[in-house]
Amino acid sequence: MADLEFRGTVATDYEDLFTPAAREALSALAPLNAQRLALMSQRMRRREERHRAGHGPAFLDPAHIIDGTEISVAAARAGDFVGSPIPDDLQRQWIQGTGPAAKPRAPIDRSIRNVAYALLSGDDGWMFGGEDALGQVQAMSLDNQRNIRVALARDEVLLRAAEQVGAEMNE
Repeated sequence: MADLEFRGTVATDYEDLFTPAAREALSALAPLNAQRLALMSQRMRRREERHRAGHGPAFLDPAHIIDGTEISVAAARAGDFVGSPIPDDLQRQWIQGTGPAAKPRAPIDRSIRNVAYALLSGDDGWMFGGEDALGQVQAMSLDNQRNIRVALARDEVLLRAAEQVGAEMNE
């Protein structure tokens, strides 16, 4: 198993998320981080070169093959490639809400209210926006994961929050 680095007290604060199975999965993915770091380094180098030369961002050459694929930029732009079939559940239009699954710096009984609002909204689906969490404070992305896990388990803390939220919505 690859060595994983957990900063500060995150491993103990979120040991309910970093289960042995989760750590095993992360360890299996860890070798891919070298490629990610190399690609990010190349990207930063290109940005620095453009900046020094006084150039802004530019579109890729249409003949360029997209890294990690056999698809040219022109083919991608034209939709000239075959992907996986779209699952039946995604074939129809949904009334969908979006947003984070956690409230920053809040204890779980307050933080989980975001999930309760989503589940009581009447929407067909709810997409919990991880990108919202990544730009936020401290470990909000982990709080998002925890709240979704708690909700899927129908934990008592969610049920109490949903009861409160429902009562507020009905006022």
